[in-house]
Amino acid sequence: MTEPSTMEPRKVRRRHLNPKIKKALTPSVETQERVEWAVAGVVMVLGTVVAVEVMAAVAAILM
Repeated sequence: MTEPSTMEPRKVRRRHLNPKIKKALTPSVETQERVEWAVAGVVMVLGTVVAVEVMAAVAAILM
């Protein structure tokens, strides 16, 4: 078997999407904003849960 250093690099074939397909797959601005707000909401809830857990752990240690 040949060594990896002597092997030729594999050529990567790039595919270009048809502009019509690309436009159809791209979400609208309204959808993008909804997704951003949804992600921000989830992050906020998770951050609140983590903060409460940390405060509870600190309170448990101090008692």
